[in-house]
This record gives sequence, C-alpha cells and structure tokens, in this order.
Amino acid sequence: MGLAERRRTTYRSAAMTRHLRLRTCTSAVLGALIALAVAAPAQAAPSSWSSLLGLTALQNASWVRAYAVDTTPTTIYAGTEGSGVFRSLNSGGTWSTFSTGLPAGSNIRTIYPTPGKVYAGTTTGLYSSAAGGSWQPVAQGSEPNPASPIRLNAAVQAVLSPAGTTLLAGTVSGGVYKSGDSGATWKPPAAGNGMPVGTTVWDLTAFGPLVFAATDSGVYRSADAGSTWSFAGDGISGTVLHVIRDGTSPNILYAATAGDGIYRTLNLGVTWVPINDGPGTHDLGNLSTHGLQQFTGPTLTRLYVPTYNGLYTGTTSNDSVNPGPVSWRKVTDTGLNQGNVMWALSSFAGLPGTLLAGTQSNGGYSLTIEPPVNQTLPTITGILTAGETVTGHTGTWGGTPNIDYDYQWQRCGSSSPASCVSIPRETGTTYVLSQAKDSDTNSHIRLKITAHNDFPTAAADPVAYSAVSALITTAPSTLPGYDQLGNPSVSGTPSIPAVGDTLTVVPATISGALLTLAYQWFRCDENGDNCTAIPGATGATYKLVTADGGHRLRVRETASNTHGKATTDLSNYSNQIVPDAAKNVVAPKLHGVAKLGSTLVGDVGTWVSPATTWERQWERCAADGSGCSPIINATNPGYVLTAQDVGQRVRLRVTADVNESYKLPGPTVIYTALSAVVTQPVAPPPPKDTTKPVLQSLKATSAKSSTTLTTVLSEKATLTIVVKQAVKGHKSGSKCKAGTKKHAKSCTVLKSVGTVVKAGAPAGSSTTILGKVVGTKTLKKGSYRATVTPKDAAGNVGAAKTVSFTRK
Repeated sequence: MGLAERRRTTYRSAAMTRHLRLRTCTSAVLGALIALAVAAPAQAAPSSWSSLLGLTALQNASWVRAYAVDTTPTTIYAGTEGSGVFRSLNSGGTWSTFSTGLPAGSNIRTIYPTPGKVYAGTTTGLYSSAAGGSWQPVAQGSEPNPASPIRLNAAVQAVLSPAGTTLLAGTVSGGVYKSGDSGATWKPPAAGNGMPVGTTVWDLTAFGPLVFAATDSGVYRSADAGSTWSFAGDGISGTVLHVIRDGTSPNILYAATAGDGIYRTLNLGVTWVPINDGPGTHDLGNLSTHGLQQFTGPTLTRLYVPTYNGLYTGTTSNDSVNPGPVSWRKVTDTGLNQGNVMWALSSFAGLPGTLLAGTQSNGGYSLTIEPPVNQTLPTITGILTAGETVTGHTGTWGGTPNIDYDYQWQRCGSSSPASCVSIPRETGTTYVLSQAKDSDTNSHIRLKITAHNDFPTAAADPVAYSAVSALITTAPSTLPGYDQLGNPSVSGTPSIPAVGDTLTVVPATISGALLTLAYQWFRCDENGDNCTAIPGATGATYKLVTADGGHRLRVRETASNTHGKATTDLSNYSNQIVPDAAKNVVAPKLHGVAKLGSTLVGDVGTWVSPATTWERQWERCAADGSGCSPIINATNPGYVLTAQDVGQRVRLRVTADVNESYKLPGPTVIYTALSAVVTQPVAPPPPKDTTKPVLQSLKATSAKSSTTLTTVLSEKATLTIVVKQAVKGHKSGSKCKAGTKKHAKSCTVLKSVGTVVKAGAPAGSSTTILGKVVGTKTLKKGSYRATVTPKDAAGNVGAAKTVSFTRK
C-alpha cells in the first residue's frame, strides 16, 4: 500500500506527551521468572501475557510509560503517569512504589540511571535519587540572575549523558538544555543553534560521537554533545517520538513516529524511508509507535514495536548495508485484559523469550514466547523422475504460534547428507525436478525447513531436514526439453524501458511436442541480481509499473505437455527501468519563528519512492511574495535569518530526483509555503530586580550643633531617616504618656521630630549630617533616635535600622 493511499491517523496533542524510554535488561535479570513463579502461583501460561506483581492498576500503576535497568542490574525502574516511580529489587519479580521526594501524582516521562545516581524526567522538572535515597529536585527554583539563567525549570521528556559530566535534557517546547557539571547548573539552547525555538524534544539517543534528538518537527543530529544541531529527518513527516540505534550496524537507525509507523535510515539520518508495508500477515501501517527493541541473529533481525494496538514484531535480513523490507505481524494480546495500548517495552536479555510491556490502563505485563522445536522431520512426496513435481512438507513443530516456515530445496550428489547443496532460488513448497541444465537425473534431493515465530533471540532459527531422497530417475524422451532446453530472453520497445512500457518474452528453444508455455517475471536489483518473483506476472508480456523503477527484470519459462514439465533458468536481464518522476505526497514545510537570528528548518516532505533524493535552496522574497531569488550558499536544512531578511519573506525550494541527475526522468521541483515577514526580535524586558538593599551598618556621631549618621549599603539607595526625641513619661494603663506623675512608673516617650530623605546614597560607606533643624523642628539638647530605611531604584525596600544619639 503506497504512502498516497495510506490512511493517516489524527494524533491528539495530549497523546504526543505519552512518552517512553526503552532500556534493554541485562543478563542479570535471569532470575525474573523464578521470582515471578514464587510470587505469583497464578502466573499465566507461556504465550500469554501476565501482570507484574505490584505494578498494576490496583497499586495505582495503571499507566506504565518507561522501564529502565539500574547499573545494579537486579534493580529495575518503572515510570508511570500520575503515580511516580515504581522499583523492583529482584529483577522484576515484585514491584513497590519508589516516589519519596517526588510531587504527589508525578507524571514520569523518562528514567535514566547512571553510576550512583538515577534521574527521573517529569512534567514538573528533573529529579535525581542517589544510592536509592529519596528524590531531590535538580536545578529547580528561582534564578539567582535572570539575565544568565542556570536553572532547569521545564518539563523534561528525555535525559542523556553522552560523555563524562555532560548531561542533556530534552524539554517540552524548550529544546535541549545542557549541563557540564552533572546537573548542578544548566544552559538553555543558544539562539541559532540549528533547532527551531520552541521545539519539543521527546527522546535523545547517543550513537558513537553523535547525538540524535526525536522532536515534534522530525529528527536532529548533533556532533558536539548537544550544543548545536542540524536537521536529519528527510523523508519523515510529522512528530518523531523516539530514535533507536541499530544493535549491529554503525549507519542504521529507526524512528518511531506519532501516527506514521516506523522509519529507517541506512545512512545515519541523511534519508529515511518507512518500513511499515513489507510482505507479511499484517502491515504495521500508520500506527503510533512508542519505541523499538531489536534482536539480531545470524540471518534475521527481529524488531519489536509497542504501539497503540498492542505489540508488533517484524523480521528483516541482518544485512548491515541494505537489510531489505520488513515483514510484520501482531503478537498475541491474550492476557492483556484490553490493556493493549503499549508505551514501554523491555526484555529479559538473560532469559530469551520474555518481554516486559508497559500499558496505558493496566500496568506492567510480561510475556514468555517459546521458540519452535521440531518434533517430526520434514518429508517429500511425489514421483522421483526428472520433469515431475515434488512437494515439501514441514513436519511437525512445537512452540508459540504462529510459526512461519522457510523452504530451501537441496541437490545431493549421493545418499550422504554431507553431499547436499542448496539450489539457487528454489524456495517454494514444490519443486520441478530438472532434466537438462543442472540436471537432477541420477542425483538426490533434500528439503531444508527453517522455522521461526515471535521468539526474540539473537541465536539462529531452528532448522530441520528431510531424509535424502532415493535416486532420481531419467526423464522419458517424451518430456519437454528431454534433449534440448535453452533459456528465454527479454525484449522491449524502446530499448531503455520506462514505467508504463511493455516487455515481451522471446521463448526459449525447448524440445517436445504439443507444448504449453507459461511464464514468471522476476524483479531484480539494478545489477540484475537478487531477483524476486512478481506476484501475478505470468504472461508472455509484462507492463512495467512504478515498483519496477530503477530495477531490471528477468523471466523464467515453463513448458508442459501430457508427460510433464520443464522449467528454464532465468533469462537475460532487461535494461534498467526508467522510474516514475519523483512524486510528492506530503508537502515540504518550514519550522521555526521568522525573527532575526532565529533558525528556520525546512523538511522535504514525503515522497512515493524510497529512492528519492533531494537538494535544498533557500530563497528570499519580497513581503508580498514576489521577486524570489536564491540566497547564496543557503543549501542546508537549517537557515539562520539575517539582517537582509528583515522585512522580507523566505521559502525553501526542494529539488527531488529518483536517480542520477543525468538519467531520465528529470527532477521535480516543489516549494514550501512562504514564511511570515521576518521581523526584528522584540527585546525582552530587563529582568526585574527583586533584591532588597541591605543597610549593613549604621552609626551616629554627635558634635555641638550637628549629628553625623554613617551608613554602609549593599547597593545605591534612597535613605528615609525618621528622627524622634526620647522624653521622660509615665505609665497610664498600658500607655506611656509624656511628663512625670507621682507614684506612676516612669517610661520613655518617642516624639516625632521630622524626616530627612537622602537620595542616591551610594553603595558602601557614606554620611548624612543632621543639622540644628530636622523637618521644621530644632534639635534641642536631649536624646534622640534615628530610624533609617533604604529603598533602591527598583522600589525594593530593605530592612530598617535604628541608632540612638544625644545632642548636648
């Protein structure tokens, strides 16, 4: 099913926050099933999902979003939505809450263990736990200096430590923050760092010296540990939730997307293609995918993907250069109790065949898959005479259904199994015994069956062989091709065929009377090798279709009469098929804000052919969209807006091709929509000064007609000096009244004299002289008190101090 025909699923914005980080369990979790068996006598049978004890809806762990294995591998963490962190200390056997120090109802988006410390990214910020202790907030709180922020006050979706003390945090609408001191202080993304302002980062993955970020605008790559980024998501449209590195190849990565299945790159992110519609019982299609686990064996690679519709597994070759299409099918839902919306997946690496899944509504589950085991050997039926058709039978096998079987016919020089060699391209359930070229006459045959199911192991799939057949007898002289068997050839007009042209068979020379001819066309690579039969292409002519573009075709002929059949080898190959022109199905678009100094990123959209390549050219246009012209040297995915762009608009021109530039058809050119008019960034308001001035010391020195107040200030401020005279008084109830009274207790009354305001008192030491008159009153002999209150230019009022002095 092509991209143009695929139904796209609406992905609600709330669902975009449903995030997981996959962590593969290490071999030390071998005891997990033992613990489960002891703790859970009702453990579900193999091939059926069962709940993890303590990690269920009954323990408020209904939505498990992330698994992570500690550096002490018997400890496993589970992050939940709304219930904080759970922990297992016995390799997953039992679970209990581990949320002390986290805000109540914490939504956990990622868990990232490091030696001696584990981090939890939440919707309220980053937390850490050292040596199993309570969680502590990491670099949260008010900024000491808002002009130079060092805090991480953001929702954290992903955490990564690519090297040493460097720590990266992917945030919601804030890009990637970076710490060089293990999280004590943080730097927000710098302007023009290659990632658009306001990007949400869902996942971070290290791949050798490179760091990849999965974001709401595709995939980005950094070669300097997260300081600067470049777009690396060509071919993907929409939000990428995870980037997962291949377990064996240095160039292959996978991208799990929000509504477009799985994409794969074979060149470290230069180009991506979807791998959702390969041959198989079920295509993966456009499901929302939430991660990927990989197991690579000698011949096959298995991919396990948690989705919005349960767990899917795909198989492909383990070719590290071009692994080919992926054949998908759905893993059983038995035992999930309708909890098949999966967000997290992990594995017991020390216990092959057991997977852990985190669901949206029913907590954590485990599944044990039993591998295929041969019980009775394969067999061959049919007449062992050249020209006859024999049929292969798989034998019987045990193991978790469904089991798939690969057939390979072998020719043996003797009755000894050691003499058997596989016959090229003979992988069907039946086989026509040849009688001419590569004759089976006077030879033996054997059938090799390879069985595989959903068992997640890196070991070879089990194999079983039939017994070596009896001797194959000579074909009767009436059989087609008994004494003459050539090969067909391919012709076509024009000599360089394109999609839509027709190829024709030139029949082979085959002896025999009253022959009936049949054909099978094969699609081969650009060199004419690695040929695959084209379903339904069995006529003497074949009209070339889009899938043939860039390939070569070959054909095989079968002649039949009443005495049997004769099948030729493959014909010569055609010239390479000229493909369809590059066809766009999702238009390119811009990401970012059109402001001076900001980065705009242009993706190339989605195209039909996986062979499509692209070139970019940024263009500057007038504010009304006219007069567009190329911007010199602006050919990268990211473009930092300059002063020349202010008042203008920009757009990206994408030139797409499906083959080398000198081959037909020519390239296809398409443009993004115009950006908004580029503006000067609005200067942010200066950070508000909230620091109060401090009156560090206050001293009074009196002379005959004046008093000098000496103050020491932390910053420049205005001083308000209130002067009061202390006079004798007497107690009257709870009050102190001026004057004396017989038999009454004495007290001191403070009578207001006046106020002096001194503006602009500098930081440090300064003096203020109180003369004979303060306000409107003269300071006579007596005792006084001066209360001094500082106030800075921002209006912050500091604490007052009082000093006493005497005028003589």
